[in-house]
Amino acid sequence: RAREVQESWRGTPVGARAAALRAALDLLEPALDEIAELMARETGKPLADCRGEAGFAVTAARWVADRAEELLVDREVDDAQGRPVVRHRPFGVVAAVTPWNAPVILAMLKVAPALVAGNAVIVKPSPLAPFAVGEVVATLARTLPDGLIQIVHGDAEVATALVGHRGVDRVAFTGGDVAGRAIARTAADALTPSR
Repeated sequence: RAREVQESWRGTPVGARAAALRAALDLLEPALDEIAELMARETGKPLADCRGEAGFAVTAARWVADRAEELLVDREVDDAQGRPVVRHRPFGVVAAVTPWNAPVILAMLKVAPALVAGNAVIVKPSPLAPFAVGEVVATLARTLPDGLIQIVHGDAEVATALVGHRGVDRVAFTGGDVAGRAIARTAADALTPSR
């Protein structure tokens, strides 16, 4: 499903993709207090910290949306080797694997750039903190094309299956060293680029 919707999304002009993300963020903003409370309950962080994280996540996503057209424009680079043209093209389907300790901001830092660049995103939050991220994804999904942003829940086995899936074109991961090594091995086996 992610692949199908991404094929049409990639053809949507960057400005329209950015506008769609901004509209989704407009829907998300009124829910930030509820999301912060969920995050505080599942992570054990102080509520004030969670409010700050949720608010910063929206601010960061708006920054990406507001600069998308400027950042994603094709440009000619005049250097000693000639005049190559830098073209920005979507990867396709991005798997975003996030940790428990800053779940909303670290998800949004992966989701927002991927979406405005023309990708579909499948978010796999930590099983220790899935609820706040789940609310964020569900809220964004209400205004974006069906299937463009999705979420899968589970443990390391689910993360490995997602990262190793032949339908995933890019992996964005933040987490611990043990999980990082496992994801890197799986991505390497599948020849999936990761950052």
